[in-house]
Amino acid sequence: MAVALEEIKRLRDATGVGINTCKDILERTNGNYEKAMEEIRKQGLIKFESRAGKKSSNGVIGVYEHGVDHTLVALVEVGCETDLVAQNEIFREFAHDVAMQVAAMKPLYISREDVPKDQLEKEASIWRDEFKKQGKPENVIESVLKGKIESYYKEVCLLEQVFFKEDAKTIQDMLSEILAKFGERILIKRFLIWQVGESA
Repeated sequence: MAVALEEIKRLRDATGVGINTCKDILERTNGNYEKAMEEIRKQGLIKFESRAGKKSSNGVIGVYEHGVDHTLVALVEVGCETDLVAQNEIFREFAHDVAMQVAAMKPLYISREDVPKDQLEKEASIWRDEFKKQGKPENVIESVLKGKIESYYKEVCLLEQVFFKEDAKTIQDMLSEILAKFGERILIKRFLIWQVGESA
């Protein structure tokens, strides 16, 4: 069955599990939110509910330097609760992969919640004007606009981007996997792209 995007987002926000995984589980449970939550717990995809108050005060800086010309570097801070996880090779590889993603895809924000409202309204206004010029009726415009906004999130938000090395996964999917593996609070806190010839 088709599942409403609002329900997928609700489940994702509650669990931290990736959008695609939430969609699959909701489809398998016929859109039943409670059953979907139960399925996520059974699969061990969410292990951090009781750790919501814990601080991610440990972590690493993932670094990726592009090519041999040293003209671009991407830095990503990935936080975790314990030094044990921070020193783990899989965790460090994840941070490096995210830094590579930042260098390759140049996101503007970490999540859709970080997108300033006025920026989103500005983009939506431009698209709405374009659709009106094309002669689309108002009900069609609003429907198409929702799709454009979702596509915009996938383009500019790091967590919603498809991983450039493995297009079956988003960065959120990868984060959910590593959350499940280590069972502690892990956050992508911030990132920076530094490129020769571009102002900071």
